[in-house]
Amino acid sequence: MDYFKQRRAFRKLLTEELELSLGQVCLYRELLDYANDEGKMEHQFRLRNSIIASRTGLTEEGVKAARNRLVQEHLIEYTPGSKSKKSPGYKLVQLYGEHPKQLASSTPDNTLAVPQATPIPVPQTTPHKYLPVLDYDLTIKNTPLTPHGGNERVIGPAEEFVSELWPAYPRKGGNFAQAQQTYVQAVTSGETTKAAVLAKIAEYKAYIALNHVQTGFIKTAGNWFEGHGWMSEYDTSKPAKLQEPSGRQEATPGWLNADQPATGDELSPDEEAELAERMAKLKGDA
Repeated sequence: MDYFKQRRAFRKLLTEELELSLGQVCLYRELLDYANDEGKMEHQFRLRNSIIASRTGLTEEGVKAARNRLVQEHLIEYTPGSKSKKSPGYKLVQLYGEHPKQLASSTPDNTLAVPQATPIPVPQTTPHKYLPVLDYDLTIKNTPLTPHGGNERVIGPAEEFVSELWPAYPRKGGNFAQAQQTYVQAVTSGETTKAAVLAKIAEYKAYIALNHVQTGFIKTAGNWFEGHGWMSEYDTSKPAKLQEPSGRQEATPGWLNADQPATGDELSPDEEAELAERMAKLKGDA
């Protein structure tokens, strides 16, 4: 299975047919990336709920709810695990080509079987630190799934930040929630756009590479976004000059320069004769 074809097919489904929450999208992308990293795009792999929760920002109940929706949409196959013995199993369903979901009818006779029982809805009372805005679609509702082919879902600035802006920045760290809020306010107010911010991040990366900036000197993502880093200017035409050392510079003495004549008063011929005479007397006394 080809990772890039799978990713493109998933994005196409999101644009044309599926309507998934941010948590469900994050869960699928994490499973896709993990399968690719481990060379298990076409094989089953196992992951603990706690690991997935830490990587997606969901609670463990949120993971279960989002996973159930992905199974219902026939995006993944799920095998329950056993407590303290075996982690839950996952397998990606190939999306490009003739995906079964694209061929299935909406009639009851063609309803896809769901191997996992629908869990009891559990509200997410305390949002995760990386999810400042509650995603109310993280738990299963007792309502039928919306048929594909409806209105196209528009992704807002908050979701853009999670899925595109934050991953694009070269050094993670800092206050995620505050950085996201700053970005959302800037975009909604018309201060900047997603394309402009992505372009500025790419420019900053080029500046870092050109000047061989060490990781410790790269601004963290939190500080960069909070400081409206998209308004900064980075010269990528040539490497930055090293700063000249500050402080008082001592002048070079003239006597160190062989080409520069010695300074001081010169003796006249009479003075030289007198001096020679005195030297002779001193030698005679000695």
